[in-house]
Order: sequence, then structure tokens, then C-alpha cells
Amino acid sequence: MRDPGHERFKRGGQLPASPDDPSPNLPEQLFSRIESDRRALKHEARRILTLRQRRAKHFGAATFGEPGWEMLLLLYVSTGSGLGVDQLAMLSGVSEGIARRWLSHLASEKLVQVSGLSSSATVILTPRGRAGLDAFLSDALAGDRQRR
Repeated sequence: MRDPGHERFKRGGQLPASPDDPSPNLPEQLFSRIESDRRALKHEARRILTLRQRRAKHFGAATFGEPGWEMLLLLYVSTGSGLGVDQLAMLSGVSEGIARRWLSHLASEKLVQVSGLSSSATVILTPRGRAGLDAFLSDALAGDRQRR
């Protein structure tokens, strides 16, 4: 799926970095790389989640708690229809109350959108959230390739 800001990148090269704009300033070259590497990016996100689970197994989940980051990665690898607040809480290993606080913060940063108030309210990544994760994961993959 093409990012909604992609066409503006093609015409103007850069997007404004206003809070109302869903996409951060990223060069067009990065968007091309992102589109061609979508599967690799999801694989990298799954790899990070797997490493986090292994780390929790050896050191305990409470030692390295990053529920907001965990939720962003979980949403990234989900099918696109989003996940429920209760699902995100369970999968990230936190209570629903903690999950809601993190989701409130992520929503205020315009990284996620929460629809509804119930525990099964659907949470999705915003275009801004997806673009940020695309850029991070793309950079992570590029760094891995350079080290090989």
C-alpha cells in the first residue's frame, strides 16, 4: 500500500513537518526503498519482537519494559485491520490500564488511532506512525546489510 504522502514527495521532494501532516520529512529515495522492501520491513519488525521475547525470557519482562514500542511493532506486523486494546495489552505483557495510558500518549503523538472506548476498541497505526516505523526498520536493515 502506498503512503498517502508519496505523491507529494514525487512532486515536491519533501513534506512539511507539521503535526497535522501524517508523514515526517523523508527523501523520495527512502520511500522507494520502503515500497520495494515492505516484506523485509515486516520481517525485521517480527525479528525485533522475537528478540524482545527472548530477552524477557532470560531477564524478565519487567527489566526492560517498553510497552509503547512493543505496541507499535505489534501493530506494524498485524494485518492492517488493527488490534484491540485488550489484545495489545496481553501481547505486550501489560495491564489494560497501562496499555491505555501508552495508547493515549501514542495517539497524542499521532502515531496510532484508537476507535472506541471499550477494551475491544480497535487500534491502528496512523500514516505518520507507519512512516516512522518504515524509516526506522529500513535504517535497521541497511545497518545490518552494511555489517555483513
